[in-house]
Amino acid sequence: MDRLRQEMARIRGAVVRDDEWEWLEWRYGDEITNQLAGDLVDDLADSPLATKETREPVERGDGPGGTSRSAALSALCALEAHDRDDVHAWRTQVLDGTLLPYDETLEAWLRDRAAIEGPRELLAYSTPDATFVRRVAVAPGSVLDDLRVVADDLARDYRWQPAQAVVFVLTGGVPVIPEVRVTVRRSSSPAASCIVLEADPWTDPRRLADIYQRVRTDATNRRRFRLPDKKSLAVVEFVANRNGEPTEAVRKEWNKTQRANPEWKYDDLAKFQRTYRETMAKVLDPKII
Repeated sequence: MDRLRQEMARIRGAVVRDDEWEWLEWRYGDEITNQLAGDLVDDLADSPLATKETREPVERGDGPGGTSRSAALSALCALEAHDRDDVHAWRTQVLDGTLLPYDETLEAWLRDRAAIEGPRELLAYSTPDATFVRRVAVAPGSVLDDLRVVADDLARDYRWQPAQAVVFVLTGGVPVIPEVRVTVRRSSSPAASCIVLEADPWTDPRRLADIYQRVRTDATNRRRFRLPDKKSLAVVEFVANRNGEPTEAVRKEWNKTQRANPEWKYDDLAKFQRTYRETMAKVLDPKII
């Protein structure tokens, strides 16, 4: 079971919490070991325990008739992608050149061709009514694995969401290229967590600032965080570069380097150590994301 949990963590990029695992055990009982890791990840995404960190929203556009640059760009990129050799070759080989309808039958078509044992990769996709991205296990080297490769190339070249790139190859549906894409990346080390914004060059900087402010407020649960002062941060950097030990010798060395800032000197070792430790804790665990 540990191996199954590890595979689930690899797929969704986050550990499987104990309460999540207990919910899955309650749902499947002894049959849990017969389930695919990708399917269990999807189950958790739809479960009462789901959080924003465990789900990837499906990116939707404004539909036909949109007048924004984003809508126009999305349509033009899809037009270009239709003529790509890799897209044409896959559609010809697997679909005989006939696109699938984008309806409830799409998921059944994918599930019928899913891998049920042996080595597997995960193929992301969406359905018309899905709020979050879904995934299906595929065997390496299979036609669905080839689809995954083609979709990943499309996603990279056109800034598409991989799940929507899959839908494009299968159905011809136009993936949206958002004006601004926001991702909150949470790390096991809180200090390494970050907010990533991908912006169209045409985006108004004021709009970008507004989006960042709203996302930051939401991601931090409206908590306020005061950045440590320059002196405290300088102490942390200085001590960290000397094995992270705020000893008396390090304090004296620090004072010698502060001729331009005599007010930054420390006469008391305890205060020097307290500055280092308290500031280090704020830097490593800001409790903001």
